[in-house]
Amino acid sequence: MHASRQEGLDVWKITRYNGPHTCSNPAISKDHYKLDSKIICHFIMPLVEQQPSVKISALQAECKDKIGYELSYRKTWKARHIAIVKIYGGWEESYGRLRRLMITLCKQNPGSPVLIEDDELFIDNHLVLGYKVFDRMFWSFKQLIEGFKHCRPIICIDSTFLYGKYKGCLFCATALDGNNHIFPIAWAIVDCEDGRNWDWFMKCLRVFVTDREDICVISDRHKGIIKAMQDDWWQPPTAHHRFCIRHSLSNYNTKFKNSVMKDALCKAAHQNQKKKFYEAMYKIRDMHQETYDWAVKIDSQKWTRSHDGGKRYGSMTTNTIESMNGMLKGLRALPITAMLERTLKCYELMFHALGDEVYWPESNGDPLVPDSTRKRQKGRPMSSRRNNKMNWMLKGKLRERSTIYCSICREPGHNRQSCPIKNVDR
Repeated sequence: MHASRQEGLDVWKITRYNGPHTCSNPAISKDHYKLDSKIICHFIMPLVEQQPSVKISALQAECKDKIGYELSYRKTWKARHIAIVKIYGGWEESYGRLRRLMITLCKQNPGSPVLIEDDELFIDNHLVLGYKVFDRMFWSFKQLIEGFKHCRPIICIDSTFLYGKYKGCLFCATALDGNNHIFPIAWAIVDCEDGRNWDWFMKCLRVFVTDREDICVISDRHKGIIKAMQDDWWQPPTAHHRFCIRHSLSNYNTKFKNSVMKDALCKAAHQNQKKKFYEAMYKIRDMHQETYDWAVKIDSQKWTRSHDGGKRYGSMTTNTIESMNGMLKGLRALPITAMLERTLKCYELMFHALGDEVYWPESNGDPLVPDSTRKRQKGRPMSSRRNNKMNWMLKGKLRERSTIYCSICREPGHNRQSCPIKNVDR
């Protein structure tokens, strides 16, 4: 080992060492600048094809085992995106195949309702003939419509976001069969969750799916749903609207942030007898007047079991929808046609197979194109969701924000753009 003293400093610098190295240089990245996303795509293609919702961390671990490099999150995400396009096609191409897919679905499953609404295509204020802009779509299956006749008269409705290249929302309606199993009824893809789309979806349910009387609809307290339920088709005695207690308590907790009173409201809502409900509410009034005032403003029929009149059949939440959304979470990041095809595979034992795309019938309508105004901006979107006890908990406390680590020096507190040693030669 050779060492020399730094001039003007009381520091010795080791210039030569022939022994084994036991530490790593933080300035040397464990990634490789020539290992781009296209090459990584070749390694992760089988994993993405088998499981489109595979996490980035799992792909990073797989690449580390195969090629020995620790890849950055951004590079691995781009590689997964390229793999999805190669396997399932691009987003624009997927919209062009949508009509043929839904026509095939109706042909293989006669009586299945499908409704696609579109708009004219304008480019630079000029009408373009031969193409239509996708607006929204509703679909169900004849098998589900017939099966719902033998289920409890309860429909749970909710929405969830699409994660793909274009913004959108997936509406879903489910029921419970005699064995308390989830029974899906209908779906819709729309641009956003608002009163216009909820009114359209609820009308489609009445026109295409069911005309049963005395149906109970359970949902959250979204203003669009409440407005849509004012339609004569969904008014008593034809139908009854009830609120999901889980969402209602989440709204309360967001406003008051009082977990003790939230639990007290939950206990009151689940009481079977009116006497016990009033006793629980009087206790709440003595403990916290503001909570009592908040609760009495809501119609007791809509959020309590004691005043429900048996319309809920004991169902206090829309957990069936949450389970459905969880199952489809990974598929919601795929192109629209691929998402529908994968959804059908989840129920392929109930429906007739669509067959190979080569044998799909041709569509009489103009091919669809996505709405350019719904295209997502580049970069990770800022989260505006308020997390509470409905989301995730860690040892009774909300999970703290994760620490940022640099992909070059692996040090916390900054990223690769602000790394002080990013210009060091590799």
